[in-house]
Amino acid sequence: MIKEKFRKNLKNYLISSHNIFISFAFILVARILHYLRYFKAKKAARSKFRHEQKRAVRVKEITTPIIFKSRILFDVTYSTKCWENDWRRVLNSRFLEKNLRINNYAFSDRVVVINNISDNKEVINRAKELVRKGILTRYYLVDDYANEALSYFKIPKESFAGGYFYSISELVEIYLCKTKYLLHYAGDTLLQNKTNWINEGLLAIENENAKVVDPCCDAGFSHDRAAAIRETDKFFIGYGFSDRCYLIRTSDFKALIYNSTHPASNRYPEYGGESFEKRVDSWMQNNGWMRFTHKKAYYLHFNYFKNPFDRELDEKNKQ
Repeated sequence: MIKEKFRKNLKNYLISSHNIFISFAFILVARILHYLRYFKAKKAARSKFRHEQKRAVRVKEITTPIIFKSRILFDVTYSTKCWENDWRRVLNSRFLEKNLRINNYAFSDRVVVINNISDNKEVINRAKELVRKGILTRYYLVDDYANEALSYFKIPKESFAGGYFYSISELVEIYLCKTKYLLHYAGDTLLQNKTNWINEGLLAIENENAKVVDPCCDAGFSHDRAAAIRETDKFFIGYGFSDRCYLIRTSDFKALIYNSTHPASNRYPEYGGESFEKRVDSWMQNNGWMRFTHKKAYYLHFNYFKNPFDRELDEKNKQ
């Protein structure tokens, strides 16, 4: 009787233990599967994140190769121009990137205006490549828009008196500008030092009614200091206009201002005729507008035939 009872109890115990073991094993397997799914999902999420990071870096390299640290105030177009003797320099990515970086501003548009070229196909291909890389956002051929621009500004072509080719690129550039502000650099002009001159120039246009802001034209600032009628902590202020570099409010220069004359503007070189540069100076003289020249920024204006950068490019092209 006792043996039978013991056997029965042992059998129940073993069955109960077996059930507990099975339950424990089931719980353990379920927990292991849960963690496997968790770690698999986590690994997939990390992999996706890394892929998106790499993709973002690639997109950044393609679309915005220039790093800007300056606070952005307004939409500004960076525009430059080129012609037969300087397009290889102007459309060189190293040259453009250097000037974009040193100007320290995230431009909404980065444009080149192409004029007076013997072989448009080669130049267009170079411009397209710069757009593809994200260094430029667009390019224009002057001949495609010259008549529209002259008609818009009501300027007879013959009135330039030999200054047409010194003027038409700038007029087309302004006519086609899509942003509130425009920064222009001639193809033979390069900023030499990084400052906050663009932001401070924009504030001067907005708050001090400046019509034109530009950097100094020499490292010693002696020329601009001597030409200034007055000065502030940040600017030399005086009469004058240069087409080498200027920061402007686009709407001011989209007005019909280019048929002005003024005796003081006769100081411009005769070979330039009635140029864009001379016309703007006359408009500013007639209305008492002054140029604000930043005290800390300066550019270099160089001669094509003396510039080592151009000579280096020419040697590479001959090879």
